[in-house]
Parts: sequence; C-alpha cells; structure tokens
Amino acid sequence: MSIIDRSELGKLDGQAHEASEPGRAHWRAFSSLTLDPTYWRHVARFTFRLPNQLLLQTDGVRWKTLCQRLRTQTKAYTWGKGDSGGRGGLGHDPARSMDATVSSLLRQAIAAPTEMHFPEAIDPVVDMQCGGWSTTLLTTKGDLYCAGALDGRAGMATTNMVAGRLRFEDHHPQGRERVPWTTIAQFSVGRAHVLALSDTGTIWRWRDVSSCAEQIQFTYTDVGPSSPDHALDQSHRVRKVEQGWNHGSAFVARKGIVVWESNRGRLPLAELREVEDVLVPDTHYQRPKRRARHCSVDEERLRSAVGEVVNHVLLENYCVFLTDLGKLFGWKIHQGENIDPGIFALAHFEPSAGRSRMTDVQGSFRSFAAFNTDGDVVMGSQDQLDHAWRQAFEPGAAPVTEVLPVRPPDLQDRGIISLAFGDWHQLAMTRDGHVYASGSEPQRCGCLGLGATDHKAIDFLRGVRPVISPEFALVADSTSLGRWRRIWFAAEPRAWLEYMKAGGIDPAAGLAQLQRMARHTATQLQTADWFETHGADWDLHPDLDDDDDDDAGLSRARAPAYQALRISAAGWHSGALLLVDQCKVRRMRRAHAGFLPPVNSFHPPAAATTGAGSLSPSSSSWWWWQRIASWIPAWVWNAAPAWPSFGLSGEEEDEPDDGVDPAYYHARQPWTVRRDLLPGAARHPVFFPVLAADEPAAADA
Repeated sequence: MSIIDRSELGKLDGQAHEASEPGRAHWRAFSSLTLDPTYWRHVARFTFRLPNQLLLQTDGVRWKTLCQRLRTQTKAYTWGKGDSGGRGGLGHDPARSMDATVSSLLRQAIAAPTEMHFPEAIDPVVDMQCGGWSTTLLTTKGDLYCAGALDGRAGMATTNMVAGRLRFEDHHPQGRERVPWTTIAQFSVGRAHVLALSDTGTIWRWRDVSSCAEQIQFTYTDVGPSSPDHALDQSHRVRKVEQGWNHGSAFVARKGIVVWESNRGRLPLAELREVEDVLVPDTHYQRPKRRARHCSVDEERLRSAVGEVVNHVLLENYCVFLTDLGKLFGWKIHQGENIDPGIFALAHFEPSAGRSRMTDVQGSFRSFAAFNTDGDVVMGSQDQLDHAWRQAFEPGAAPVTEVLPVRPPDLQDRGIISLAFGDWHQLAMTRDGHVYASGSEPQRCGCLGLGATDHKAIDFLRGVRPVISPEFALVADSTSLGRWRRIWFAAEPRAWLEYMKAGGIDPAAGLAQLQRMARHTATQLQTADWFETHGADWDLHPDLDDDDDDDAGLSRARAPAYQALRISAAGWHSGALLLVDQCKVRRMRRAHAGFLPPVNSFHPPAAATTGAGSLSPSSSSWWWWQRIASWIPAWVWNAAPAWPSFGLSGEEEDEPDDGVDPAYYHARQPWTVRRDLLPGAARHPVFFPVLAADEPAAADA
C-alpha cells in the first residue's frame, strides 16, 4: 500500500469539495422547492381543509409541518361552562373521563383544558369553533360534528353531551358516499347558528343539532346556479361565510359582502331557505391581475381609496372588513326599512411607525382585532364603531368622548396570529402554538382555563381574583389592563401548581404567602408573574429535545409537545385544537416524574440571625441536605440560577427584600438548586416565593 503525502491529501480533498459544490447547490434549490409556501398552503387548505391564516402566507416550513402532523396528532380541548346548565357544550363524556371528580360534577364547569370525546372514530379534526352553547368541529373529509345545543334559549332544544354529526336530508349522499354538494370546505358558528360552505359553493345552515341542514339562497344577489347538476360560475363564487350574533354573511367574488338576518329560528325548518340579502357597499372591487388600460371612475376610486376586501368579520351590529391597502372599514347593520348611508373608515387602527400594514382582522360579538406580520395587535370594540359611525354620518350630533382602541402590552411583538373573543374573556395564539387568556370568569365558569379539572382554586396563583361577586378576573397591572396568562395543557405544571397551592415543601411559609396574596393585589400580581415565568416551557426541557429530522431536514427539537392550531371562544367557554406530540409528552412525563418532594419535608431554621448568623437545624434530614450541598463544587452554585426577588418595589436584586433573614434565604436555596441539577428533573422551585415581611401600609383589596 502506497503512502500518500499530506499535500496530496489536501489536493484530493479540495477537488472533492469543488466537485460537490454543484451538487450542494442543486440540493439547496431542491430543498427550497420542497418548502414552497404556495404549494404547501394549497395542500393544507384543499387536501386537509385547514383554514387559511393570513399572517402565515409565506411560512412554508409551518405549512409543510402541519400537513405531516395533521393525520395523527390533532386533538380538541375545551373548558369553561358550555350551556346554561353546565358542561353541555364542551363535548366531555363523564362515563369516559379518567377523572372521577369530573364524572361526579356533570353539570359544573371545567377550569382546565380537557380533551373532547367522540361517540365514534372520526377523521382528523382541522378546525373548531365555539358557539353560544355549543362547540363545532370540521374534519379532513368535510364532516361537521357539534356538541351542546345550538340555541340554548329554546327549552326544547336538543343537546349533545358528546359531539355528533350534523345531518343533511336523507336523499343527499352522506358519510363515506358524500359528494362535493354536501362536503363542507369552511364553516362559521354564531351565537345560535352554524353556517357552512360546501365544495361547490353552496351555503348550508343548521339551527338545531337534531335537524337537517337548510340551503341558503339569496333573494337579490345572483351567485349563479347552485345545485348538484350545475357547475358554479367561478367568477361569482362564494369564497367565505361568516355567522354573526343575529345575522349571517358571505363574501361573493365580484359582488361583495352579502348580509342577511338569521331569523333566530322563528321560521319552521325547510330544506331550501330564501333570505332577503343586502350588499355591503364598495366591497365588490377585485384588483385585476394585469393593469387595466381603461377603468371607470368608480373602479379608480375603489382601487385607491378602499381596495380589495381581504377578510371580514360580523359583529352584533356591525360588519368590519380589511382591504389589501391595510385599511379597516365598518358598515352598520340596519334593521327594518332604514336607508343604508354607506361604509366608514376606522381611524387609530394603523400599525406602529415603520411597520408593515395590517394583514388580518378577527372578531366576534362586540370585539375585534387587527394584526400585522411585525407583531402589532390593535383591539377594538363596538364603542369605537359607534363613535366612528356618528362622526361619519351624524356630524351635528352631540359630541361624545372618543374611546380609543387598545394595544395590549402583553401581546405586542409576541408573534400573535389569532385572537378569539367570548362574552367576558379573550384568547390569543402565538406563532409557536402557545395560547394565552385574559378577561374575567362570570360565576367562576373556568373560561380562562387557568385552573384544574377537579375545581381546586389553583388559578388564584395565576392571578385570578374576585372583583364583583360572583365574578372573577385576572389582576390588572398599573396600566389598568388585564394581564394575559399562558394556558397550560400539560398535566405536570398544573400538578406543580396544586403542590404549591398546598404550601410546597414548607406549608407554613406557603400559607403566610397566600394570606399576603389575599390581602394585597400587588402581591398577588407579582406572585402570579413569578409562577408564569417558572411554569412555562415544561415541554422544552433540554432533556426532551428530539434530534430526529423529517425528510426535509426540519428539526422538531424546539416544537412544544402541545402546539395550538386553532383557538375559539364564545359565551362562557373556550376551545383549542392542538397538535399533540405523544413521544414528547411521554418523555416529559418521565423527566418530571416524582420531582415534587413530600410536603413537610423541609423545616426552617429554629434560630437564625441576620447577617452571618449560624443555622440551627430542626431535623436530621436538613443536616444531611447541608452535607450533600457542601459536596457540590462552588462553580456549580455560581452557575445555578439565582432565586428571584419578590420585593414590592419590583427591582432586580440578588438578595431578598428587607425583612427576610438572609440566612433563612440561603438555607432554602440549596434544595432548589439541587433539584435543578438532577438530570431530567423539572427546573422549577419547590419553595413558595418569598416576599418582604413588611406589608404595604395601604392595603389594596
């Protein structure tokens, strides 16, 4: 065997590198094509019927990942109070519940996310929406399932405790023999109706879970033939349906937004329902693919002043729509024979300086919000719409104080891509799939999802506080805006919260802290912020990283075990559609198994003096922990995370606030750091957060 000189090896390596460069370039080009957002968005929308998300139009990696995980990982969760009697609209079967407490509390609310049950095996769920007393889901095959009662006000309304399929008339092919005529592509749920759009552009409506669908036909707006024997004219096709509080709507290409009254179930059920429709003015413009040489004066006005409609929402009394110019407009829904004055622009909904224009609008009932891709979130209500309408069409009316839109600090620059609004609460979803809640809980209905399935009051540690009996709300900060708290879908952080609610490893200190939280709002707010920080990202522990890549080289290491796909809220309940990575969930359970030490296993020093005073342990177990801590090198203690400060001043300090014995503080730290250093253990403290012993002079209830 000949010996090759090192210089010859270098030359050969260089030649191989040069020869591989074209191949690498071709591979990079191929990889970019496999992540083409247009292709994967088309697959997700038309193969899996996944609703379009305007803020994620160019995210090819996300669209491809969703297509790969939709078939096996989707799960629907609900919480709150679904109907007037309790949990009828949540889709939970007490007979199949793993929690005996849940089974015994059939008619009570659920304060933590709980998986929905189905009477039969169904196809993967791709969309879910909450109604006033119901929860409706759409599958990849175009079937709709509904739990609860569509109209909870009717005494004879049918209620499904678990989700059942919404039916058509018997002469329509259903089930596995379905046809595009009855295959649902998109749907919307209002307070008491379900409005759906089929693959052929046919509009269907349900007013009761036990009744068959009604086909909606317009009286004045022509959308072309709509029957199984006719192909719908693509130029006038219905692109979207949106169900509001008392009205329904549809966006028809080249026609505009069509609105009609939902009748509230006063008319008898019929397979074909003709409704008196109204066109929203100036919403018919569609920007041509090529620049037109000649256009009318009206088209030129719409092109420059209004633009093409991108999305619209239907509220209780208004229709709000966003155009491709980034402008928001409103239109008041008039009752009776009132003359429609037209649309009006919404001021104060512009993005921050130097940022992109608004890209999407979402809302329901009396609230709505506008987003852009740079992280701006602007929330409005019907108060702003009323003021803008009076300014546009009643300039001589008495002046009214203007109510400006809200820019929640907790939501800015957080990657928010979706918002959902209930009667008294709101949900927000980030690009990473995390869900946050804000607002209040009437009659402690649990719609925020910050509690437990067995009704333990652990949401008190998350900042939920009684404001006006029997209403509970999240504690507000100095800006008088309610805080947004992350919803934990995993059971492990909720178990840790229940453990801390009982006082943690030191119940005496925990009870004292709970008493301070009950007396002082500021104390509860700081403690809730502390739990928010330490309770996040349990499923992103380094020991849970998955180094496996898919065929496109997309790493799933930092993807959460519970990733939200859709969120919804209405009435007094909420829901979320999640992608659940069962492999990561099992690893998380193993990593955090047994991480909580037994209660009363810690005993504070019997005598501790300020400064460098000596400690007098009250048990032999504490002496052993001191010996173990002394064996750990000093560099380990220095690298460990410092215990947080909980002074009411809010300043960052290395030592506790005045009034807490430093020796007592340092005596607590070794146990916490020791738990952090164990392989696979939860990096969460087992001591209750320590606040200053000196309470504020002015007690705030």
